[in-house]
Amino acid sequence: MAFLAAVVEVVGRNKRLMAALGAEVASMPKPHDGPAREHPLYQSWHGHITRLLREADPALDAELLAGLLLAGLQSDPILRLLERGETDRLAKAVQTLASGLLGS
Repeated sequence: MAFLAAVVEVVGRNKRLMAALGAEVASMPKPHDGPAREHPLYQSWHGHITRLLREADPALDAELLAGLLLAGLQSDPILRLLERGETDRLAKAVQTLASGLLGS
């Protein structure tokens, strides 16, 4: 959960950078000309969260759940929340989701 909190902090501090990341991904030549999930930064975050979830509970569909946790950070409502400076609120919500997944 500490890693997820750190991801939220990075996204909160760098919301313009994250928006630019979406634009960059759209203009990248192959093999990165697909969606944001093909970007090396996303793949790194996704892989790490997947490993953490698998370690915590091997019965979870860790790959899918990692994608779901990260997908929300790219949504318009979340970006608007971050623009208002509500990073702490988002971090708490993500922590609640992760705790629910892990039954803690």
